[in-house]
Amino acid sequence: MPVRAEKGLQQEGGKSELLILASQQESTSIAGLRVLKTYRYAKSVTSNERKKLIAKLRLDAELIAPKFRLRYAAIQAENKNVRNRYGVCFSDGVIRIRLSHVLTAKPLKYSSLVNTLCHELAHLRHFNHGPSFQQLYHEILEYARDQGIYRPEEFRKDQPKNPENSKAIGPKQLRLL
Repeated sequence: MPVRAEKGLQQEGGKSELLILASQQESTSIAGLRVLKTYRYAKSVTSNERKKLIAKLRLDAELIAPKFRLRYAAIQAENKNVRNRYGVCFSDGVIRIRLSHVLTAKPLKYSSLVNTLCHELAHLRHFNHGPSFQQLYHEILEYARDQGIYRPEEFRKDQPKNPENSKAIGPKQLRLL
């Protein structure tokens, strides 16, 4: 099955975005007629991009974890087939973070990855989502923001800035892409 790369223009929220697409064509015969099927999918995160993102997340974790006396065993990229979570923290201290969107395969914003990292670091102490976890998670996130690691506002240049809310507690969960 031949694979062909092409460039396409995608409209999203009034913005145009260049998207590299790959096409695969498959030929099938039905009742003597040749039917051509074309599958199109967005370019996924490459192996090299995955390595760079994980390396950057590891460096950021090395800055954040000691401040809160948290010890982790490893920061890893989540398996590409896992579709139901952004990250996971295992009891042995291994943290896995999904790097790309499930449907589009596009890389998630780095601020979303840092948000997930902070969330999973908090799970190293509290393996639940109770009040103690929430408090620690927000403290870690605020520390990451103060250190310039967590910067969600860089991706909201199209939105008006509100200085009163620029250091609001907690992440903006709805803009992960």
